Amino acid sequence: MNVTTDSGEQITVYRNRVEAIAAQYVESLPDPTMIKETACFRGLLKTVYKEIFRASGTQLHNTRTTVNLEDVDLLNSLWDMFTDVCYTYGHVPTLAKFGLMIGISAVTFSNWQAERSRNKTLSHFKAVKDWKAECEGALEDRAIMSNSIGSIFALKCSHNWRETAPLTIGEQESNGASQTPEQIMMKYRNVERPTLPQMDDN
Repeated sequence: MNVTTDSGEQITVYRNRVEAIAAQYVESLPDPTMIKETACFRGLLKTVYKEIFRASGTQLHNTRTTVNLEDVDLLNSLWDMFTDVCYTYGHVPTLAKFGLMIGISAVTFSNWQAERSRNKTLSHFKAVKDWKAECEGALEDRAIMSNSIGSIFALKCSHNWRETAPLTIGEQESNGASQTPEQIMMKYRNVERPTLPQMDDN
């Protein structure tokens, strides 16, 4: 199925197909709540790929998808569809999952992030930057709301987050801004005061 962004109706075709396949896939599960499991959700994404986006033959630049990768507007529309599916079934979006659904390799994403896209514009770089920001925000929400260790780990690995160690007692004491005047006076109460040199009146 080839869909372009020349018509909003064509984008709607993609969305309707994705939603229909997702509903059918969930209905086929022994227990619909299984879709919240990672393996089942990946199975859904792969089913969408095989049913809609998998190339039937050799494509330009040896891509594995029927999607026109030069069309950033289309890619952004597909990203919106993908994230809708993720949020509907309680999963955090990632570039890897998006690539699984529409047939984009990790190498292609890396090239776009490094501004090595074939069309020599910054549009792909900006798109991937926006997608990654949404992924990071979703992980942050999961980490805060669910205290998810997996989400915290993913933030560290994929988004360069790091933990700041709490100040030790010694560090706290050396930080005058965190001490009251009374605490500072007590700290130095037994310190011998230096003798100041005598100043001549002349």
